[in-house]
Amino acid sequence: LFDAEARAAAASIWGIDAETLPSNLGRSFDEIVEAAAADAYAGLVVTGFDPEDTTNPASTLAAIQRAPFVVALELKHSAVTAIADVVFPVAAVAEKAGAFVDWEGRTRTFSQALKDSNALTDARVLSMIADALDVFVGKQDVKSLRQELQKFNSVVTNRSERPRVAAVAPAAFTLETWPQLLDSGVMQEGEPYLAGTARPAVAKLAAATAAGLGLRDNDYVRVSASRGSVLLPFEIVEGVADSVWIPTNSELSHVRAALGVAHGAEVSLSHGGAE
Repeated sequence: LFDAEARAAAASIWGIDAETLPSNLGRSFDEIVEAAAADAYAGLVVTGFDPEDTTNPASTLAAIQRAPFVVALELKHSAVTAIADVVFPVAAVAEKAGAFVDWEGRTRTFSQALKDSNALTDARVLSMIADALDVFVGKQDVKSLRQELQKFNSVVTNRSERPRVAAVAPAAFTLETWPQLLDSGVMQEGEPYLAGTARPAVAKLAAATAAGLGLRDNDYVRVSASRGSVLLPFEIVEGVADSVWIPTNSELSHVRAALGVAHGAEVSLSHGGAE
């Protein structure tokens, strides 16, 4: 964005004039939500998105509702499709090729398993919408997209501006959290037997932390932030004494909806009573 050599390389890959590339920063997710809430958009295109995955689900959904026109790309009914003006069904994982990024940040590609469904991928639907708006976005098949990404991966750039991170005061307790493989995600709705195999939701604490809170077997710990709290049984693990781990979106532990925070946030802990 700020590096002239990188801009020239990107323009060359796309076959355009470097001067036509935007020179200003785009909006972050939170800024997009704020803009939608302020009626800054004539419409929104929402794909593969659940408001419950945001730090303020109610505000996010309210912002989407304010958009005059909402297009949703989805596999099944959701909070977004309920308010969308147009819903495009898109290919499921087995009907398209793609990639997942695992918890270590490694990319794991997969091939299309079902080839006769004629389902359209998200990328293809977005490309068709762009075509209708006379906006060229290039080829949108997986092979072409991967080749394009590989070209970008081969370009080494030096950013002239580093990301800015606001300094925060030391937290009483630092929240550690990530989703479990089986949790309360919308793609697992209607699968009670699969859900029954999920790991139980517990708060994981260092022994010193549990002792400091006066916790004993069968007690509960309350994890609180500015918006609310969650109440969970606890488990002793080897870990840092000033942190707590809870699942992001599991039964009893809906972190974003209940606490309004995410991984790395400051939280408080208290004795939540006995079972």
